[in-house]
Amino acid sequence: MGSRSRMLVRKGWLPSQHGGWAIVLLPVLVGMGVGGFAPVQLALLGAALSTFLAAQVWETWLKSRRKPRYYPALVTYVGLTAIFGLILLISRPFLFTWSWVLLPYIPFLIYEWYCGRSTGVWARALLVVVCVFLSPAAYMIGPMLRSWSEEIIATAVVLCYLLGSIFYVRSMIRGRNNPRWMWVSWTYHGALLVVALLLAISRGFSWWYMVLAAVLATRAVMLPLMQKKGTRVRPGLIGAGEIAMSVLTYCVAIYG
Repeated sequence: MGSRSRMLVRKGWLPSQHGGWAIVLLPVLVGMGVGGFAPVQLALLGAALSTFLAAQVWETWLKSRRKPRYYPALVTYVGLTAIFGLILLISRPFLFTWSWVLLPYIPFLIYEWYCGRSTGVWARALLVVVCVFLSPAAYMIGPMLRSWSEEIIATAVVLCYLLGSIFYVRSMIRGRNNPRWMWVSWTYHGALLVVALLLAISRGFSWWYMVLAAVLATRAVMLPLMQKKGTRVRPGLIGAGEIAMSVLTYCVAIYG
C-alpha cells in the first residue's frame, strides 16, 4: 500500500479491510449482467458503495473515540448515500417496497458494526445476505432481458461463492492457527460440490456450476494445506486469488 493509500485509510476515505468490495460489487454487477444495463443502475451501485464506505468509516470513527479527522469522510459518504437513495426513490420507488425483506437482518448487522466486529464471520455473513439482494434489485430496474428464473439462479451462485469465501479467507488469515476454520471451509465447499453435481445430473443444471464449485473447493483445500506445511501465502496473494474467483463466479453466473 502506497503512502497516499495509507493516508486515505488513516482518514477513513478507504477501508483498511478490502474483502468487502466484492461483497458489495459482485451482486450488483451480476444483476446488471442478467437483466441488462440501465443508467439508473449506476445510482444503485453508487448507493451500495457509499453505504458500505459510510459504515466502514462510522465503525472506525467509533473505535477511535470519535476523532474529528474522520468527519469529512463520514459526512461525504452519508451525503452520497442520501443523494443516490433519493435518485432511486424518485425514479424507481417500487424498490423501496421490497425493503421489508431486509428488516430481519439490518439491525443485527448494524449492531455488529457498532461493536467493532465488522470483520467477524457472523457480520460478514449478514453483509453477504443483505448485499445479495442487490442483484435482483439491479435486475428489476434494468430492461429485464432474461427470465426471473435465470436471475434467481445467478443470485444463488453469487451467494454460495461469497459465503464460501468468508470461510476460506478466515481459514487462511485470522483463523489460520485454528484448524476448525479449515474444516468448516472444507465441509462447506465439499457440500457445495456435491450439490452442484447432483443438480447437474438430476435436474439438468449447467455443468459449469460444478466446474466453478470444483475450482472453489480446490483453492479452499490446497492453499490452507500449503500454508500449514510452511509455505507462506501473503494476504495480497489471497486477495488477488479472490478477485480471480469473483471474475470466474461472475462469468458462470451470467453465461453458465
